[in-house]
Amino acid sequence: MKKEKLGGVTGITISDNNTLIFCDLNTRKIYFCDEYDIYQSSIKSPYEPWDVAAIPETNMAVISGRKNPYIQFLDIERRMITKKVKLDQSGSGGIAVTKDNIYITIKHKIQVLDLNGKLKRTISLNQEQNINWYISVCPNGNICYSNENAVHCITSDGCPMFSYASSDIRYARNTITDDVGNIYVLDYYSRNIHKLSSTGTLVDKIFNDRLSGPLVFCFSKDLSKLYIANGFGTKISVFTTS
Repeated sequence: MKKEKLGGVTGITISDNNTLIFCDLNTRKIYFCDEYDIYQSSIKSPYEPWDVAAIPETNMAVISGRKNPYIQFLDIERRMITKKVKLDQSGSGGIAVTKDNIYITIKHKIQVLDLNGKLKRTISLNQEQNINWYISVCPNGNICYSNENAVHCITSDGCPMFSYASSDIRYARNTITDDVGNIYVLDYYSRNIHKLSSTGTLVDKIFNDRLSGPLVFCFSKDLSKLYIANGFGTKISVFTTS
């Protein structure tokens, strides 16, 4: 990334055509890499971006912020922000998208929006299970979110499914899923990834000594690669999954 210096990548996603998109809270930029992981360009965000999620079957993505009451819609092909939608509270956090809905975390709640950003419903959470930073939606529709030293899973209606905690989960960052519903939890302090089944059972622990202060991660569309915002978000490390 010539002439670009990352300051703290806090959100990362992949589009249907394998465009890697990540946002940097400190530089206030959105970055784009092609399917060969070659850096293409960046754009400036008018607000501090926190998380980004590509909308399936479209050329759009949605960006959340940490201190502002807006989500922004990003045209991936044209590399431009097309509109912003104001939420009913400032300080949004993690964002996840399906082909039907946008899920955004706000304090003790998850707001479910349509793909235009209109509020459909709100899911309330237990006080002690307040969302830390991130959220993901499983293939079966369940919702996972991190809460520092634990990960919680609820149904789309907010009913608890399971909670997962471990001595190796000391500061859980984001969670992601694969096509069959396995859940992957990235931990900042222990620098490992916990692979869970869709029911919350530990399948494997993956540790890589090349990780240092990992913040967020995502798979490539074919699951052959794992992209991790490494070095406290100052670089993107690419690992093969085979």
